Amino acid sequence: MWLLRVFWLSLVLVLPALAAEPITVVSWNLEWFPGGFPDAPAAAQRRQMERAKNALAALQPDILCLQEVRDWRSAAELVSVVPGMKVQVISNFDGAQQQVIASRFPIDSGWSQRWKWKGKRSDHPPRGYTFAALKLPGDRFLLTYSLHLKANGRNTLRTDIRKREEATRQLALHVSGMERLFGRRGQSAVLVAGDFNTTPDDDEPRFLHEKTLRSLFDSGYRWTFSGVPPRERETVRATRRYPAITFDHVLTRRLGQPKARVERINGVSDHFPVVLEIR
Repeated sequence: MWLLRVFWLSLVLVLPALAAEPITVVSWNLEWFPGGFPDAPAAAQRRQMERAKNALAALQPDILCLQEVRDWRSAAELVSVVPGMKVQVISNFDGAQQQVIASRFPIDSGWSQRWKWKGKRSDHPPRGYTFAALKLPGDRFLLTYSLHLKANGRNTLRTDIRKREEATRQLALHVSGMERLFGRRGQSAVLVAGDFNTTPDDDEPRFLHEKTLRSLFDSGYRWTFSGVPPRERETVRATRRYPAITFDHVLTRRLGQPKARVERINGVSDHFPVVLEIR
């Protein structure tokens, strides 16, 4: 009887600690991975792969959202340094910049889908979303998205903004459908991560009136950089033309108020990874 009481007491003490273990999410645009630029030679591909592996081995994420990855084979080799992590979904869009979701958690279902075309051809957003319904303990689902929205051209900013706004409009519709579907099966939460190529900062005049992120905030998505000073959340290094800026974001729904941070890892990409811990 005494041993039984000790056993149950140990469970009471240990289980809350296990439940409190955070889930680490990393989102990272890897810049034409592997290689760092289009049609990179083999030596450049090996160099970026090894540097990215070293960085990922240190970060040890449980969920990984990547952008600008060439193919499944490259993604699988990269995540092999994280015990238990598997590539769950990778897109198959035109070109060599694919979106990846990898995780230590099992997947219920997942796929990628191009954005639907609407209106003039010049307004069609490129690429699409990559989605995975990850199965968390306790019959819970984390509806996870990896995004890479339209980049900013030199003379096409107005059109680029329209493409991003249309993409996030379609994203919100898809998330609502998945919330209804998986809500019938258990508790669910939403995580949207990636390179949005825009910022909500009021002091950035290029994007002052853009609705891409603001429309999601108004719909109940939490910006995990909320309250983080701008200098501490710059995800893209400064160039000759532009200052450093926050283009990479993680948005959540029904995950409380987690706060993201930027890991300033140099020598891998022109973007820094965004790290978020959720419970």
